[in-house]
Parts: sequence; structure tokens; C-alpha cells
Amino acid sequence: MMSDPQPQVKDTTAWTLGRICESLITSIKPDVHLHALVSALVAGLQDSPHIIANCCWALMNLADGLYELYESSEEQSTGPLSPYFDGIVGALLQVTETAGNESNYRTSAYEAITSFVQQATLDCVRVVSNTTLKILDRMEHLLNVQNQILGADDRNNWNDLQSNLCSVTVVQRDS
Repeated sequence: MMSDPQPQVKDTTAWTLGRICESLITSIKPDVHLHALVSALVAGLQDSPHIIANCCWALMNLADGLYELYESSEEQSTGPLSPYFDGIVGALLQVTETAGNESNYRTSAYEAITSFVQQATLDCVRVVSNTTLKILDRMEHLLNVQNQILGADDRNNWNDLQSNLCSVTVVQRDS
């Protein structure tokens, strides 16, 4: 349904998948459902802002839910999202490279990245490290353009972006 030509269908589907990931995570069987679910949500990151925001929210819920479901494992060296981790985080980072934030989709992408960084297993540390370096580069660039901001809208956008970047870098890791 995420490939339906009607945006309302895709939007509702993305929202429903997000609710499933939030409330019914135990119904998602990684070996059966995860590949199709991740593929659909990552593909939705190329759509309209509202659909992107819902896909980001669903991915955030998926990361948080699967982590909680599998955190009782003896060692968190790997997890169900490990094979998809690099691709998902890369796609989310791509979403954050846009100038706009309609429907708060860029903010949603940063929130999803924060969840993935926080819930990362040991085999994803390289991706977390690379992501952190990219975020720090963006923070440095943002600080360098701070004095070039003229209008209130630009200032609000700068503040939102700075807040989003900070949220990724100050994640408290449980492991």
C-alpha cells in the first residue's frame, strides 16, 4: 500500500505501520516481516513531507520497540535491525539534508536517527561513529553561519536545526 498512487493511502499506511511498531511490536516477526517493513518505510522517505514524517515516526518506533523486545538478550552484540541499520540511518540522514521542514519531517528524521543511535547494538558502532561525525560537521557549519542569519524565520530554522543536531549527539546509551 506504500506504493499506491493515492497520497492519502500512503499516508494512512505509514501512520498505521507506525502505530503497529509502537503498540504491536510483538506481532512483527523479524524473519518474516522486517525486510518488507523496512523497505516500505525507507521508500516512503522519498515521498511528500507528511508521509516522510510518518515513515520517520514508524522507523523510530520500530527501533525503540525492537530494542525493548530483544534487550533481555544476554549480549547486545547484534539485533534484528543490524542488517538494515546502515541503510536506514543513511536514508534518514539524506532526509535531514533538505532546507525545509514542512510537517516537521526533518525533525522527525532527526528523532528517528536519535532512536537508532540510542538503540544501536555493538555491530552498528561504526555506523553510529560515522553518523556522529557527520552531525558534528553539520553543527560546525551551522555555527559558522550563525552571524549570517537575517530574518526571524531563518533564526527559528537555525534554532530548530541546532536543537535537532544536539539531540543526536547527547544520546544516553544504555549499553
